[in-house]
Amino acid sequence: MSTFWNIINNSELTTITIPNYQRDYAQGRENNKEIAENFVKDIFDALKSEKELSLGLVYGSKKDNQLLLVDGQQRFTMLWLLHIYLGKCSSNDISPLRKFYYTTRPAAERFCRFLIDSDLKDNELLSSKVLRDNIQFQYEWLNDPTVSGMLVVIDLLANTFISRDNCSTYFNNLISENSTICFEFLPIDKITNEKIYMAMNARGLELTAFELFKSKLFKTIVNKEIEQKIDVDYTNCFWELMQNEKLIDIVLQNYIKEHARVKLFKEATEDTNTKDLPEKQNEWIQWFKDETFLNDFIKRSDALKSYAKNLPELEIVEWLKAPEYKDRTRLYALLNFLVKIESKDTHWRDLFVDWWHIVDNIVKHTNIDAANYKTNLTLMDNLANTLIDFKDDFNLFEQIHKSTFASQNSQWLQEKTKATLIALGKTSKQDIYNAEKIPVFDGNIFFLFEFANTNTTETFDNAKFKQYSKIAEEIFDKSKIKTSLFVRAALTYEMDYTEPISFHRNEIDKWLVGYASTYTPVKQWLELLRHLFADLCDNSDIEAFIRKRISEYQKQYDKLWLYHLISWEKDGYSLFDYSESKKVQMYDSSGHIYLYNKTRWTDSNILISGLRNELVKKLLNHNSNIKHEWEWGNIKGDFFRGWKIRLSRKENDFIFTYQIDKEYIRVGILTENQDKRIEAIEFEETEKEKDWVCQKKYEYSNIKDEYQFHELISKIEFEIFDGENSESILNQITRIETEF
Repeated sequence: MSTFWNIINNSELTTITIPNYQRDYAQGRENNKEIAENFVKDIFDALKSEKELSLGLVYGSKKDNQLLLVDGQQRFTMLWLLHIYLGKCSSNDISPLRKFYYTTRPAAERFCRFLIDSDLKDNELLSSKVLRDNIQFQYEWLNDPTVSGMLVVIDLLANTFISRDNCSTYFNNLISENSTICFEFLPIDKITNEKIYMAMNARGLELTAFELFKSKLFKTIVNKEIEQKIDVDYTNCFWELMQNEKLIDIVLQNYIKEHARVKLFKEATEDTNTKDLPEKQNEWIQWFKDETFLNDFIKRSDALKSYAKNLPELEIVEWLKAPEYKDRTRLYALLNFLVKIESKDTHWRDLFVDWWHIVDNIVKHTNIDAANYKTNLTLMDNLANTLIDFKDDFNLFEQIHKSTFASQNSQWLQEKTKATLIALGKTSKQDIYNAEKIPVFDGNIFFLFEFANTNTTETFDNAKFKQYSKIAEEIFDKSKIKTSLFVRAALTYEMDYTEPISFHRNEIDKWLVGYASTYTPVKQWLELLRHLFADLCDNSDIEAFIRKRISEYQKQYDKLWLYHLISWEKDGYSLFDYSESKKVQMYDSSGHIYLYNKTRWTDSNILISGLRNELVKKLLNHNSNIKHEWEWGNIKGDFFRGWKIRLSRKENDFIFTYQIDKEYIRVGILTENQDKRIEAIEFEETEKEKDWVCQKKYEYSNIKDEYQFHELISKIEFEIFDGENSESILNQITRIETEF
């Protein structure tokens, strides 16, 4: 039997990898949560009772000091998370765990590194909240199913292993030679035969289902030659494409099914229920009796078999594992192209690159679902019709420019504009492609066309287009300029608050390709960004100009929310860096604006309208006896958040409290600091209030300058603390104390 620690501590292994063909970590998902809960409980019971828990068989392929997990991914990941949780909570060395890698998605891989490297505070237990509150946690990771699943499991562990002392005991159990948590590990040094791989991982029920499907299909088809094609030709085609994948039965069955789906949608009327296809297998299999339908299937499949191996950049197999409508549209478009190739065509590959570039842009930036799938099939048919021939002198962009078919697809209209500009010589293909490569655009350069006022062929200015492309390439590159920097710089051109708006990078990226650009706050901010771009055209050092713009922004008392968002910065961090959602929202009808930490209200939200922060800072600087009570609400000792902010001040052994809300400051003694020495004082009714023994209330929301700040603080000192003012609260208390 083997243990997790024994394998991961093996000096011959440098990495243990979950390969990218494996599915995401699933045990933390809602539909698998009960499985995870039971798994964690079984582990806890085994560690507590020190009784052996065997986790069955785990397969792995060793190659070049690397272990690829073939079967056992879910169990291995749970054990990795368990070792991290117990190791961190007991302050043990977990450096060997760095060998473990998830390559299913970049986000999962980055999160795993972050999880290993993050530190816990003294007496702190690991939890999803602790991780999300870490300044290095990236909000977009939550969109990755593996990451979200791991966070759920970490919380399950936190709710089960709640004692730091026990964590140390259990961790020592895990890393011992005789650990109670073990499994049988089967190393396979070289997996080169796909059939062996499939045999090891296939589940009998799935294979039987596919064989039953083929049996039904072959009984239906009159032309028996198709059996040979499916069983040999098309199966071999997908084997070559899959590169050791294990789901060929699912992929091939889905491929066949997609041809039936196309027929269903193309012939659909308003009364057709297109959702019934998966449940009506017996019906659509009968369509293969139709000679026209069958011949079209053979023609397309033969073309795929002939040319697919020359298209390594396409993820054809991925489209077919669990196809969505974008995947289906890509497959249909690809087959449309391939069937047009004739054996004499030797230049088809060069043409395909440009044609597929257009298809991919359309699919990426179109919301494709069952409701519009038929429309998008028609668009792909029309686009294929532009392929007149594959000769050397064929000009694809000219054909698209001349095309007259109607479509309201916004990305198609943009692609046609690009083709027209190239065909008319107003720009080059390379200039367009360079702009499209900017990651935030990824093919959709709506933003550049709009901002450079070059969105028509008549007004197009290529020099300006290239200049704006260069600015966009630098300003939207997070490795060069922080998102919060260009957001703040754009805000210096001043927008009005109308409705909530989130400046999270995920949202901004959507706006830049036209998403939600009709929403009033987004329209406003994009207009400000347009001004910033115009000014950047005259500045070679983009970051220097942005920082200068921010530093020179002047405080305006009617737009303090903008001033705080733009101007506050400490040690390279802005207020945006202390918010997960980056959401600016008015909490209620009172007009007070907050920078929300989450999407809903929490006490960690930051009041950015009003002068509360300035008042708190001045009070703390005014008297060294004044202390801030809630350290977590203290941002770099320079900005203070929360629904109400409390400061304390000790004078003559009495604890005074400053309580600052959105408009008023109350100063006095809370009932929780009640003292027998002051029970005899008869305070005025205006000085009494719930939770207070005595207090005075002052409005600060109408302050407009430094002098008024000084006046307010002086007034508080005189009325509350001044020893020479016989009516001050401190004087009243002191007199009573003397008498007492």
